[in-house]
Amino acid sequence: MCGNRLNSEENQTISQENWDLWYQDRFELGSPRQIELSGQGLANGLVELWARHLHETVQPTGLTGFAKFDMWWKDAFWPVLIFGDEEGQVKIRQWVYDERVAGPNYLDTADRSLLQMIAETHAQLLRNDLESDAIVSIASETESKTDFMAALNQMREGLES
Repeated sequence: MCGNRLNSEENQTISQENWDLWYQDRFELGSPRQIELSGQGLANGLVELWARHLHETVQPTGLTGFAKFDMWWKDAFWPVLIFGDEEGQVKIRQWVYDERVAGPNYLDTADRSLLQMIAETHAQLLRNDLESDAIVSIASETESKTDFMAALNQMREGLES
């Protein structure tokens, strides 16, 4: 855990928060990290992070790809990573991308409503000093996209209370 990162005033301005999305090629040894994208709004950054992580890092076979992504949440001075068991990550990848053919923009081929739900849940987890593995665990425990979405909604309701 990282300690309480947001007070109630900061929580109200979460859509204004700045982030950088970092990329690193793990195939090329010594390849430097580089900023791939910058923006505002924690959930917006998390949509971008999850889209890239699921498409490039998580492979359908369960292997890890050569691309590594993480986000620097500037206002909280905190790195945001996606982690959790492989089975859950592969399921989420399948549900977000189905059998879609990848295009130049990760978001064009993704289930945007599911990505948004995942990102908003991840943002709530971060505000409660929790991490992405809670989302991945839910995926591991559910059998369908519909069940996963219902479980995410239930988690979000619990975090709000």
